[in-house]
Amino acid sequence: MTNASQSKLKEIEPSSTAGIVAIPARLTSDAAEWTLAARAINRETLERLNVASGTVFFPDASKKLPALFFKYASGWKARAYPEKHFVAGGGFKAAFWNLDQVLRAAPETIYITEGEVDVCSLVEAGVDAGAVPVFFEAVDGDPAHAVEFESPGGEADFAG
Repeated sequence: MTNASQSKLKEIEPSSTAGIVAIPARLTSDAAEWTLAARAINRETLERLNVASGTVFFPDASKKLPALFFKYASGWKARAYPEKHFVAGGGFKAAFWNLDQVLRAAPETIYITEGEVDVCSLVEAGVDAGAVPVFFEAVDGDPAHAVEFESPGGEADFAG
């Protein structure tokens, strides 16, 4: 690791899940290029949503891989690229990602997605970032580890 890349790191609590103690505070050019090529998501959209990138160990891949980092109120979740693996750390607790923007915006319509990259895609397509939280299903993609959330009241409309 070079001194220049060390200065871009933000210290976080050690995580036995991910095995790292620091995550990058910025989005790298490689990550921005991958999201543009693979998902047609521009760097500006990722930065507006505070997405960062770096490398992290993914237990299911048994190696460190480049990843997009999504910061949560408690901890973070990472998605490997170009391979698709997930890991969480820094005291991660199941929650809706981007919920703070949604609560501040109080939109009439809210779009709930399966993953963080899906939120980025909707924002890229023109949906207000304040209308799109991610639905946390399972950090590792395994439905057996899914977390269910109950609505505090009212009914939800689902786009199919």
